[in-house]
Amino acid sequence: MTAKSADASIWAPLSDAVEQASEKAKDLNKQARKLAKRTAEELRSRSEAAIEAAQERSRSTVKLVRKNLSQAQKAIEGQTGQISRFAETVRRQLQPVEDELRRGFEQVARGLNLVLEEDVEALRRKVASLEKRVHELTRESKAA
Repeated sequence: MTAKSADASIWAPLSDAVEQASEKAKDLNKQARKLAKRTAEELRSRSEAAIEAAQERSRSTVKLVRKNLSQAQKAIEGQTGQISRFAETVRRQLQPVEDELRRGFEQVARGLNLVLEEDVEALRRKVASLEKRVHELTRESKAA
């Protein structure tokens, strides 16, 4: 047994060094895990804060865009109303000119002995009246 105890005593410092290194490695591993966990938690909290800040900026941007769209829509509606009123005013102002032109063309057409729409309509009424009279006379002659 002396040989075994001599062997054990020779390897003892090396075994102690290995054991100490193993303990030191375990401690360093624990520290590394704690540091990694802290870093991950810090990263998560920072990223959550960044996401919340981005969402808040997005909400404010959307609010601003909606406000601008609403104002633009009101402006467009106001301008549309103004344009409609302007167009109606122009129509009213041009109506006498249009009527005068129509009368002028009618006079020129009469001077050229051209038939006007009102002349055709008057002729239709006369023809219808004459057809009615002929029909009445035909019935009277058949009855007699």
